[in-house]
Amino acid sequence: MTSPGPSNLLPVASPAPDRLDLLLETLAQNGYVCVPDFLSQDTSAALLGELHTLYEAGKAFAAGIGQGDNYRVQPTVRSDTILWLDPASLPPAQAIYWQAIEDLRLRLNRRYFLGLTDIESHFAQYPTGGFYKRHLDVFRGKSRRRISCVFYLNFPWSRADGGQLRLYLPGDQGETRVDILPLAGSLVVFDSQTIEHEVLPARRPRASLAGWMRTA
Repeated sequence: MTSPGPSNLLPVASPAPDRLDLLLETLAQNGYVCVPDFLSQDTSAALLGELHTLYEAGKAFAAGIGQGDNYRVQPTVRSDTILWLDPASLPPAQAIYWQAIEDLRLRLNRRYFLGLTDIESHFAQYPTGGFYKRHLDVFRGKSRRRISCVFYLNFPWSRADGGQLRLYLPGDQGETRVDILPLAGSLVVFDSQTIEHEVLPARRPRASLAGWMRTA
């Protein structure tokens, strides 16, 4: 399996409440969901503009792996640069994105009692040839991350451009791979603690917002 099936692609024009409910049902059933047009194309374009402004100001830095004393930049594992969002001072488009993910967090708690207390998110930009090897979004030992969210900002994007998000889904019949194109406006949500994933090499620059809903 190399692309999401129809049950995982939702025709969402905006994160309206009924659409969010359908998203939650698919996430609970499959461990992941891909939602095209989660936010409007105008919002996606504005987010990309904010990313470019921040990057041109020199605020981004090379991403690393691990945390605390174990944090290190390892370009053989990941080659993106990142910039963390500051919830205390969000520009307009980032504020729209943050509120949409926050609404999703609250709905997950109400329906599934996950105890998600907060979110964190950063811009990520991959250069031509950029990648991120297979990994889990949790740190060794104790990790607060429970639900991963990735929102894409690429206008346009095709299979020839590479850079797919590859999910490795565990199952009774063995592991299944799902490849998702990083199309602008698309949101992918998945279980941080059980679903390994990677970013395949991109053939041109690739931008996204990566985030996590966390427990206490």
